[in-house]
Amino acid sequence: MPVTAAASKAESPGWTRVAGRPGGRTVLAVDFDGTVRGEATFRDLARSLPDDIEFWHATVLDTRRGDTVDSARYLDWWLNTPAADTGIVAVLGYCAGSVFASALADALKARSGRRPPTLLFNPGVPTVATLERDFRGVVESMTALTQDERDALHSRTADALKRCGPDFDAAGAELSAIYLDACSTVFERWGIEDDIGEELGDLFRSYVFYLTAARQIERSPAWSSALSVTSRDQAGSGFTDHETSFDLARSDLLRSQEVVSAVYGVLAAEA
Repeated sequence: MPVTAAASKAESPGWTRVAGRPGGRTVLAVDFDGTVRGEATFRDLARSLPDDIEFWHATVLDTRRGDTVDSARYLDWWLNTPAADTGIVAVLGYCAGSVFASALADALKARSGRRPPTLLFNPGVPTVATLERDFRGVVESMTALTQDERDALHSRTADALKRCGPDFDAAGAELSAIYLDACSTVFERWGIEDDIGEELGDLFRSYVFYLTAARQIERSPAWSSALSVTSRDQAGSGFTDHETSFDLARSDLLRSQEVVSAVYGVLAAEA
């Protein structure tokens, strides 16, 4: 049965309804909504689920330059909104969002007395390797650059990360600087105004902020009870005690009908 409380979900600044009709069984999904990783997202998954499932996607916390990273700000932002109050049948998380989803499930258990089922897709605590992988995808999406220019950015990135080693904060600062340099070239070629370009540049910094906040969250024993759903490159992640792996590329995990069927099987059990 769903976790319930009395509240309306008409307005929910911490969440965006991406599928389903109002009043349906609520699914909360956490991922950074705004990256250009070239991977399927929860929006792809949501479109394939039945209409009686009201699917809410976490919105990005508005962070400013100079802000201090504080994971509690994210959790408060998502918890203190109506979408987190009624009819929750599952909490989903993707990649670093799995850390936040697990912490949200803990908080919902403290609030209601029952922990909603948690499904985690390619879960893991962010590392420098996470940053490198996602940044590579961002660079490859910059089609305004030539392949030689993108190759040069990859080389610059490799050199920077070699200097940083496992220091996540240093790596985040280095990649943010490289990203802004690349963006300035792209924006100039596309004729994008400086103020708009600055906003787009801030998006990557916000992503680094989000990953850094996820790293601050302390794991609880309850996280092991979640179901991990992994692509072939992350099979055997060990993030939870229960894992279902699919012979799929990471980019296709959230658009696969096999995965949709597995997710719906969990949700149907909560009806």
